[in-house]
Amino acid sequence: MDELRLDLYLKRCRLIKRRALANAACTRGLILLNGAAARPGKKVRVGDRLNLRHGGRLLELEVVALPRKGEKRVLEGRMPYRILSSAPAPRQEAMEVVFLFEDFEEEPEEGTGHDSEEPGR
Repeated sequence: MDELRLDLYLKRCRLIKRRALANAACTRGLILLNGAAARPGKKVRVGDRLNLRHGGRLLELEVVALPRKGEKRVLEGRMPYRILSSAPAPRQEAMEVVFLFEDFEEEPEEGTGHDSEEPGR
């Protein structure tokens, strides 16, 4: 395996928790691959550089490995990326990340008993 979709890379490296969030981050231009805005399906290879806004910080990473599905590399201390730089994000950019994650807050489905209204008395 010499390449991996960007959204899968972000999820498997645990940089972004879910693939849907990785897709949204790419679509909104929060992820740069080798200096250019990257779509979720863009292929990532070892040696590529990623720039992303994560947790109120601007990170520049170098891809050093492509994790396979289910691989525990992150937990074993061998990160599949190397952090080249990390800096606080300007306030506006940090707010974009907050809005990104607010869009994906899960709401209970109708009829599941989680309604805020109490039964009629």
